[in-house]
Amino acid sequence: MQRNKTKKNDKLAISIERFAIATYTRRVSISDYQITGLLQKFHRK
Repeated sequence: MQRNKTKKNDKLAISIERFAIATYTRRVSISDYQITGLLQKFHRK
């Protein structure tokens, strides 16, 4: 992360990050094992 640029928008960035993580975890909680399986397949290649 570029700290110098995001100092003014720190609170905004943190709130956006939390929101993104929340939505991400909601989606992943369902298909987490599927994503890890795909990642393992890609790493094998």
